[in-house]
Amino acid sequence: VVGWVARERAPALVPDVSRDPRYIGKPGTRPEGSELAVPIQLGERLLGVLNLEDRRPNAYTPDDVSLLQALADQLALALGGLERQEALRRSQERLRGIYRLSERLARLRTLDDLLRAGVEVIRRNFHYEHVVIFLREGDELVVREAGYDTVLPREEVRFEAFRRLPLSRGICGRVARTGKPALVPDVSRDPDYLVGHPAIRSELAVPIVEGGEVLGVIDIESTRPSAFTREDQELLEALGRQLGMALRELGHREQLRELNEFLRELNEATDFETLLRRVLERAVRLLRPKADAGSVVIYDEERGVYRFWVAIGRPLEKLRRIEYREEELAQVLRSDRPTILTRSQQLEHPVTRRILEEVGVPAPGSTIVLPIRDPETGRAIAFFNVNNLEREGVFTEADAQKLWALRDEITAAVLRARDRERLKRMALHDALTGAYSRHYLNEFLKQERERAQRSGRPISLVMVDLDRFFEINDRFGHLVGDRVLREVARRLRQNVRASDVVVRYGGDEFLIVMPETTREEAERAMERLRRALEGEGWTPGLPDPDHKLSISFGVATWDPASGEPIERVLERADAFLYHRRKGRAAEERRKSKRAIVVSRPSP
Repeated sequence: VVGWVARERAPALVPDVSRDPRYIGKPGTRPEGSELAVPIQLGERLLGVLNLEDRRPNAYTPDDVSLLQALADQLALALGGLERQEALRRSQERLRGIYRLSERLARLRTLDDLLRAGVEVIRRNFHYEHVVIFLREGDELVVREAGYDTVLPREEVRFEAFRRLPLSRGICGRVARTGKPALVPDVSRDPDYLVGHPAIRSELAVPIVEGGEVLGVIDIESTRPSAFTREDQELLEALGRQLGMALRELGHREQLRELNEFLRELNEATDFETLLRRVLERAVRLLRPKADAGSVVIYDEERGVYRFWVAIGRPLEKLRRIEYREEELAQVLRSDRPTILTRSQQLEHPVTRRILEEVGVPAPGSTIVLPIRDPETGRAIAFFNVNNLEREGVFTEADAQKLWALRDEITAAVLRARDRERLKRMALHDALTGAYSRHYLNEFLKQERERAQRSGRPISLVMVDLDRFFEINDRFGHLVGDRVLREVARRLRQNVRASDVVVRYGGDEFLIVMPETTREEAERAMERLRRALEGEGWTPGLPDPDHKLSISFGVATWDPASGEPIERVLERADAFLYHRRKGRAAEERRKSKRAIVVSRPSP
């Protein structure tokens, strides 16, 4: 009878229970007496049933029904009041718990500690089976382990599928895009729902907001339909605002700490390459986990080209074979703001495609290029590349602006380091030609000798000499001779490999050190150079265009297995140069005599 009253929301008067099939008596006893039951109802909500029984048949009358219903109505009001009081007390306690979190958040020092504190408050104040605190990174929502909790068997939860969630997908993606909460009583009716566990039936997601910006999303899910209420939503939104303020404050503290640490590291850098590496590491770290590699391209003033100097996660030895001319990079990159490139764009552009194919380096999936300019000349002196090697199109304009915000500190540090490098180079370079000095040669040969002994690869030494250079000084003066020497040194640097070193050995003699090069390879390289210079009738600024220049060279190779002193190899290269120069002079005299005989008039 009580079940019928609860279902029908109507009173039941039973004069004789033995005649009513709804009656359930004590098993093994004969039903007797009468029963009266009325619903306890507050508005549309059933709170219970008020039930009376008597052993006498016909013990209750219709008037008793009215009286009992009036009592049930009073009881409903009293119960409703108690429920409201209990709900208010519970709501106030939950709200106090959420706002007590703000006191803790101010003392937390790491992002994981903050996420764990947020999960703890949700665990204590909300009924759920699954909770995730997403953090926004560009166009994605990202989950850290500290921001994830579930009472469901972890092996059944598709957690990895949600570790990085695009804003275009899922209920949480919609919340992050719109900045509006989502209360979903039945997830099967929401087209945006992504199945994380088959038992989930309802979901509540709210944005983590601060200053009008969505920093993340709090998402709780339950296996019960309609598990969450508007009150839950309001309380979770309050928690989202608390976390938003804490995330912003933590981000500011972390940025300031990292910036101070970054500037300290830059000031402690002892050489140009170390400084570039530290700047690059900072840039890659700033965009993690999107960024997983990077490199730096520097303008080489000696060679007039851009070359790779340092790299993280990329093959530097291969990259160092790449050289870009200034006009080539200007076709691809902006020098006044960052450039975002995809793999497809790099493979479609003729400049980058040609160079990548020649060197055999795969194009990264995504790249941000940060230019560093010399404020005096306006030239881009460096390009910092931050890469995601696999994923194409992962970087956004917001990512580029994060790097651009560092340009002043990076520019100042790079310029200071470049100036120090210039001073160091001045001590190691010949003042007239810009080639390396003999002082540098001794240190370089020592390093290369040790490297060759480890690798077993030879070193070739090439002596280069201008034929009859004294005639230039005699005919045109020493100023013209100095100009010719500078041009010769520049030509030599431009026509050898980046790993080769050009040294002014003395007067009009230059020495080229070619690591990991056999004698045959060095001979071929020098013949190509000589043909290139002499074949075009090379007259580097000489007043008389008919005065042609030529060069002679001598090659000797040091084998690390021979045990021969490398100084002896230098002497042999010089001796070979002397013999070759004598041979060229003799050949020119023979040509001159033949020309005289041919031109003699007939008798």
